[in-house]
Parts: sequence; C-alpha cells; structure tokens
Amino acid sequence: MPRLSDTQTMLFSAAAARKNRSLLPTPETLKPVGKTLDRALVALVKRGLAAETHARSETATWRRDEDGARIGLVITAAGLAAIGVENTEPTSAEEQGAAGPADGQASFASRPGDKLGAVLTAAEAKDGATIGELAEATA
Repeated sequence: MPRLSDTQTMLFSAAAARKNRSLLPTPETLKPVGKTLDRALVALVKRGLAAETHARSETATWRRDEDGARIGLVITAAGLAAIGVENTEPTSAEEQGAAGPADGQASFASRPGDKLGAVLTAAEAKDGATIGELAEATA
C-alpha cells in the first residue's frame, strides 16, 4: 500500500465521497501552506493515484491546458485502493486511458444513464457527433 501524506489522505477521503471522484475543491478543513497542495497533487498524478480530467467548474480546476480548457483531477482505482476504498465505478479518465499532460487530452466526467452523459459520450467520439446522432442518443 502506498504511503500518503496527511494532505493526500484528506484529499482522497473527500474525493472518494464524491460521485465524480474529483480531488477538488479541497475540503474546508485542509489548509495547505505555500505550495504543499500543488506538490501533493503532482506526486499523486506521477504515482498513478490521480488522473487528469475535464473540469466542469472553476472550483474543480487544477490547471488550464494550452487552449485554456479547465483540467481537474480525479482519484484512480489505485488511489481508492490506497485508502482502502473499493472502486465501484471507473472514473472517466480511467475509462479513456487517463489522459495526462503529456498527451494533452482531457476527458469529461462520467455521467452514465442521463441525457447529458449520452451527449458528452457522443461528442467525445473521434469525429464528434452530428445533430441527428445527438438527437438519437438522447431519444
């Protein structure tokens, strides 16, 4: 089992409790000093315990890519295992190969079973989706 700092453990505990498994925003009780939070997040990504994904809100944004798109972080199955939580659903980043900073791709958070999820899945296809395909996907 990987060793985690107190900061990393708090981030993972909060992420495990969220449906979208996002590490951000940080818990209110977490008050990192200086660059402690950035160092902790970078270490988690390098170790494969967290993965980059598309961030839907500013509060869930870790950084922005070269095009200005918001990038957030989600806990991976390995991260959940590190805190003793069984992974019940893979995160969107894991489903798509955990797009990281090296390949410059981000993925949308998983929304299975709803119309927005169907639209996002269709739109993420290599060639995108037509209006007709989106209408069909959402019935």
